[in-house]
Amino acid sequence: MRTSSILNWVLIVALIAGLADTAEAARKRKRRAKAKPKAALRIKQRIDFDWLNGVSLRSPADSTYNPGNSVFETETYGARTDLNVDYRASIGARHKIVVRPRAYAQYFDIGMQDPPRRVRRQRGKVDLTESFWESWLNGTLSMTFGLQNFQWGPAELISPSNPLVHFNREQRSLLWREKGRVQARLNWAPSRQWSHVLLAEPIGNGDLVFVADREFSPKAMFKSEYRSAREARDYVGISGGTEEGASPFAGAYFNYALTEGLSLYSDFRFTWNPYVYMPSEELPGVVEMSEKEGLSTLHLGVYGVRYESESYDVRLEAIVSPAGYSQAEWRSALQSTSPLNPFAAANFRRVLRPGFEMPGRAYGYLSVRLPDLGDEGLWQLSLRYLHSGLDGSGSLGWSVERGLGDHFVLASEGRFNVGERDGELTIQERFYAFLGVRALW
Repeated sequence: MRTSSILNWVLIVALIAGLADTAEAARKRKRRAKAKPKAALRIKQRIDFDWLNGVSLRSPADSTYNPGNSVFETETYGARTDLNVDYRASIGARHKIVVRPRAYAQYFDIGMQDPPRRVRRQRGKVDLTESFWESWLNGTLSMTFGLQNFQWGPAELISPSNPLVHFNREQRSLLWREKGRVQARLNWAPSRQWSHVLLAEPIGNGDLVFVADREFSPKAMFKSEYRSAREARDYVGISGGTEEGASPFAGAYFNYALTEGLSLYSDFRFTWNPYVYMPSEELPGVVEMSEKEGLSTLHLGVYGVRYESESYDVRLEAIVSPAGYSQAEWRSALQSTSPLNPFAAANFRRVLRPGFEMPGRAYGYLSVRLPDLGDEGLWQLSLRYLHSGLDGSGSLGWSVERGLGDHFVLASEGRFNVGERDGELTIQERFYAFLGVRALW
């Protein structure tokens, strides 16, 4: 046998032996990996409490539509305790649970005239404002399901491109907590600039539907947003889908920084075939709030300017809704709630929830925030003024907070409504004030 053949056989045998050793080593590593217990998912939990206690004072308005405070039964004074809990749990790096229950109790006194009397009442509730699960499927895709409060848009007072969250006059109050909607949401952020959302609301959250005397309708929508890589305050977004009554809508919003601290923004939507109530005279002298026919498109928009600095934050917004009530239509709607009207009960519900975010056609809004007042910067002051173009009535509101140590905050708020008698913003009350202490831990 030649030397080359012998060398070939030696190399083959060595290769086979090496492969056998490698396979055996791999089998041993596999056995060790199986024997080693897998690390359990790491769970991080946090729970925060926000407990607010205080007293309030109101001055009911003396109006044609609230004679002797017998219709709105506005409280004159009261006391309230309000506990909000925020529980969050992270399961591994990709999963999160959020549960936010709320419990409150309120005791109040109602003063009425004709005849003069006082009624003492109480109300309370234990509820969930949010409860949802969030999972990241990969580095750019996440899924969220449950009761959640998902909002967007640059404006402070109202966000038309998000028809899931509706305007409420109390929404800037210290006592207000927006209840979430039952949603399934898919978020995709393929880059730092782009984000896309698909969202569905299959069932209601138990609250009254937005339009009176209507059934809840499932909703589906999308939102896409682009943020500038150069300036974080520059962004633009679009939204679309179905809203109340399965009506299709399209919306858009943007924020553009003109200079350091100064920016312009807008948020608007168009709704096709909307369902809204308008006053109509069915019989001579008998007015009924019924569906407005012939309204093919509803436009709602907010257009604003904002200036921010370390010392203050100022906003000025204009809200327009061309299809809203004229002053004559608003008066007719209010008169339709007269007890002499055979449709009074239904009309009252429909005037309160007519399908418009705000009943009038134009509003102005001014907001001023002073976050660090005083020598130590412990005071925070917010001033707000809402002006109705419907009848010139207005509402001036304020809120003040001051930290008291690490766990307590002195909190106060109020508003004073100005304008003619029976105005949109003066029909229910003239004055409101609240003083309380918030405990945080």
